[in-house]
Amino acid sequence: MGGGQTSEIISSCFGTNQVDLVALTAARPDEFDRLPAKYQLLRRARFVSLINPREQGVIPSHEAMAAVRALPSYVDAVMWHPEGQSLPRTVDVATQPGFVYLISDDPAKVVADFRKLRQIERDYLYDPAE
Repeated sequence: MGGGQTSEIISSCFGTNQVDLVALTAARPDEFDRLPAKYQLLRRARFVSLINPREQGVIPSHEAMAAVRALPSYVDAVMWHPEGQSLPRTVDVATQPGFVYLISDDPAKVVADFRKLRQIERDYLYDPAE
Protein backbone atom coordinates (compact mmCIF):
# COMPACT_ATOMS: atom_id res chain seq x y z
CA MET A 1 0.00 0.00 0.00
CA GLY A 2 1.17 3.49 -0.73
CA GLY A 3 2.03 5.64 2.24
CA GLY A 4 2.18 9.14 0.78
CA GLN A 5 -1.43 9.46 -0.25
CA THR A 6 -4.45 9.95 1.95
CA SER A 7 -7.21 7.42 1.50
CA GLU A 8 -9.68 10.22 0.67
CA ILE A 9 -7.62 11.29 -2.34
CA ILE A 10 -7.34 7.74 -3.65
CA SER A 11 -11.06 7.13 -3.07
CA SER A 12 -11.99 10.29 -4.96
CA CYS A 13 -10.12 8.96 -8.00
CA PHE A 14 -10.99 5.25 -7.81
CA GLY A 15 -14.11 5.01 -5.66
CA THR A 16 -12.20 3.04 -3.02
CA ASN A 17 -8.74 2.67 -1.55
CA GLN A 18 -6.41 -0.09 -0.45
CA VAL A 19 -6.92 0.51 3.26
CA ASP A 20 -10.70 0.08 2.96
CA LEU A 21 -10.24 -2.96 0.73
CA VAL A 22 -7.92 -4.66 3.23
CA ALA A 23 -10.50 -4.04 5.97
CA LEU A 24 -13.22 -5.43 3.71
CA THR A 25 -11.26 -8.65 3.15
CA ALA A 26 -11.21 -9.21 6.92
CA ALA A 27 -14.70 -8.01 7.79
CA ARG A 28 -16.72 -9.17 4.78
CA PRO A 29 -14.60 -11.41 2.52
CA ASP A 30 -17.59 -12.55 0.43
CA GLU A 31 -18.35 -8.92 -0.44
CA PHE A 32 -14.71 -8.34 -1.32
CA ASP A 33 -14.71 -11.40 -3.62
CA ARG A 34 -17.61 -9.89 -5.63
CA LEU A 35 -15.71 -6.68 -6.42
CA PRO A 36 -14.32 -6.14 -9.93
CA ALA A 37 -10.72 -7.27 -10.37
CA LYS A 38 -9.61 -3.79 -11.45
CA TYR A 39 -10.15 -0.27 -10.17
CA GLN A 40 -12.29 2.06 -12.24
CA LEU A 41 -10.63 5.41 -12.86
CA LEU A 42 -13.16 8.11 -11.90
CA ARG A 43 -10.93 11.21 -11.88
CA ARG A 44 -7.38 12.10 -12.94
CA ALA A 45 -4.79 12.86 -10.30
CA ARG A 46 -1.26 14.17 -10.29
CA PHE A 47 1.12 14.06 -7.36
CA VAL A 48 3.50 17.00 -7.82
CA SER A 49 6.79 17.15 -5.95
CA LEU A 50 7.55 20.81 -5.38
CA ILE A 51 10.84 22.20 -6.71
CA ASN A 52 12.70 25.27 -5.51
CA PRO A 53 14.72 26.38 -8.56
CA ARG A 54 16.71 29.03 -6.64
CA GLU A 55 20.02 28.63 -4.83
CA GLN A 56 18.34 30.19 -1.79
CA GLY A 57 14.66 30.39 -0.94
CA VAL A 58 12.15 30.01 1.85
CA ILE A 59 9.21 27.74 2.53
CA PRO A 60 6.26 29.79 1.22
CA SER A 61 3.84 31.51 3.55
CA HIS A 62 0.15 30.67 3.64
CA GLU A 63 -0.44 33.86 1.64
CA ALA A 64 2.11 32.90 -1.03
CA MET A 65 0.50 29.47 -1.35
CA ALA A 66 -2.85 31.12 -2.17
CA ALA A 67 -1.94 31.13 -5.87
CA VAL A 68 -1.36 27.37 -5.70
CA ARG A 69 -4.59 26.77 -3.76
CA ALA A 70 -6.44 28.80 -6.43
CA LEU A 71 -5.59 26.29 -9.17
CA PRO A 72 -8.88 24.66 -10.24
CA SER A 73 -7.61 21.10 -9.74
CA TYR A 74 -5.81 21.80 -6.42
CA VAL A 75 -6.82 19.40 -3.64
CA ASP A 76 -4.11 19.48 -0.99
CA ALA A 77 -0.52 20.43 -0.24
CA VAL A 78 1.98 19.15 2.29
CA MET A 79 5.03 21.21 3.17
CA TRP A 80 7.92 19.52 4.93
CA HIS A 81 8.97 22.54 7.03
CA PRO A 82 7.30 25.61 8.59
CA GLU A 83 6.75 28.69 6.46
CA GLY A 84 9.63 31.13 6.30
CA GLN A 85 12.28 28.45 6.92
CA SER A 86 15.34 28.71 4.71
CA LEU A 87 15.28 26.39 1.74
CA PRO A 88 18.12 25.17 -0.49
CA ARG A 89 17.73 24.61 -4.23
CA THR A 90 15.87 21.34 -4.83
CA VAL A 91 18.23 18.67 -6.16
CA ASP A 92 16.56 15.49 -4.86
CA VAL A 93 13.64 14.20 -2.79
CA ALA A 94 15.34 15.19 0.46
CA THR A 95 15.50 18.87 -0.60
CA GLN A 96 11.99 19.19 -2.04
CA PRO A 97 9.81 21.68 -0.13
CA GLY A 98 6.76 19.40 -0.15
CA PHE A 99 4.14 18.20 -2.58
CA VAL A 100 0.75 19.08 -4.07
CA TYR A 101 -2.17 16.97 -5.25
CA LEU A 102 -4.03 18.03 -8.38
CA ILE A 103 -7.27 16.19 -9.26
CA SER A 104 -9.86 16.79 -11.99
CA ASP A 105 -12.33 14.95 -14.19
CA ASP A 106 -10.50 16.51 -17.14
CA PRO A 107 -6.88 15.37 -17.61
CA ALA A 108 -6.12 18.51 -19.66
CA LYS A 109 -7.00 20.67 -16.64
CA VAL A 110 -4.57 18.72 -14.46
CA VAL A 111 -1.81 19.26 -17.03
CA ALA A 112 -2.63 22.97 -17.35
CA ASP A 113 -2.59 23.42 -13.56
CA PHE A 114 0.68 21.50 -13.30
CA ARG A 115 2.25 23.90 -15.81
CA LYS A 116 0.83 26.90 -13.97
CA LEU A 117 2.20 25.54 -10.68
CA ARG A 118 5.67 25.23 -12.18
CA GLN A 119 5.40 28.84 -13.44
CA ILE A 120 4.39 30.04 -9.97
CA GLU A 121 7.44 28.24 -8.55
CA ARG A 122 9.78 29.80 -11.13
CA ASP A 123 8.32 33.29 -10.77
CA TYR A 124 8.02 33.82 -7.02
CA LEU A 125 6.78 31.02 -4.75
CA TYR A 126 10.02 30.62 -2.78
CA ASP A 127 11.03 34.29 -2.68
CA PRO A 128 11.74 35.60 0.84
CA ALA A 129 9.52 38.67 0.20
CA GLU A 130 6.41 36.57 -0.47
